[in-house]
Amino acid sequence: MQVRAHNRAPEPSAWSGVSGTEVPAGVPGEPPVTAQPVASDEGRQIDVTWAPPADNGDVVRGYRVVVAGGPGAGTFEVAASQTLYQLRNASNGAEYTFEVSARNKAGWGDPGSASAIAFGVPSAPRAPTVVRTSSDAPPGQGFVDVDWPEADGNGSLVTRYEVQTTAGSPSVVGRTARVSDLPAGARPTISVRACNARGCGAFGEGTTVDAGVVRTLPGAPTSPEIQTASPDPVTGRPAQLVLSWVAPGETGGTAVEEYEYQVAVNGAPLRAGRSTATTETIDLPQLATNGSTITLSVRARSGTGWGGWTAPPASLTVTWTEPGQPPDPGDGTDPGASG
Repeated sequence: MQVRAHNRAPEPSAWSGVSGTEVPAGVPGEPPVTAQPVASDEGRQIDVTWAPPADNGDVVRGYRVVVAGGPGAGTFEVAASQTLYQLRNASNGAEYTFEVSARNKAGWGDPGSASAIAFGVPSAPRAPTVVRTSSDAPPGQGFVDVDWPEADGNGSLVTRYEVQTTAGSPSVVGRTARVSDLPAGARPTISVRACNARGCGAFGEGTTVDAGVVRTLPGAPTSPEIQTASPDPVTGRPAQLVLSWVAPGETGGTAVEEYEYQVAVNGAPLRAGRSTATTETIDLPQLATNGSTITLSVRARSGTGWGGWTAPPASLTVTWTEPGQPPDPGDGTDPGASG
């Protein structure tokens, strides 16, 4: 291109020198923009990336990033070689919008945009509260029920909670949990952590169950035994049975107060009684004949109720030598056989 000037003089000026070469151009296109929260326990960072747009006739000479939505908002210009902007110290849970526009010699183009929310793992929940404990569960099956307030999701919804305990087996439903399979008197320490889309946070402060609040029914007495006693000097028939057993190892959290026993002859219930001791002497029922099978079942009662019966019951076949009957030699021979 050349230029010359005109005025009232009859002749115009001389032509100027030839200008430099120019290429027509339009403003750049919209950059494709992506915004992603950075994966970390803390959160609080969003990375914004974009691809160079169509330059429309002239190279991109820089970018402008406009941030809105929370702390760190503002307008920032970056070099043409940069396609990443990192927002640090973002507010977790706040939705940020990012607009990126490109500039060339023709000016600023329209912005591309994207949104994102920064978040980290949830904060530790407060210590759980004991809301219920077992009072008459079967032995070894005591439980503790706890609940806790909602944890801070740190920018994202809490999706679940996890429970750890020093004893028993936890099961979680929402913001409640039951710790099962506890013996009477157990004192587990129970703590909770919250999880979201980022992961699980730290376990919070634990709660230790008070002594004596987990109770169960007592266990069954062990080692039941039957012995005969006081044989009749004439008939040889025992006059009494001595019943004994060992106190249960699991009493349910309170002392055993009494026992109930049941005696059967050849499977037919014959006598039941109660005792505060672990031995009892009773008369041999008249129904019992030579060779009858006597069985004994025992159960214990503590402050929580009656426990289960001994299993299997004790069993004894009662025999005695009747008058005129030769003693059993024990070798399988017939004492009356003649050689």
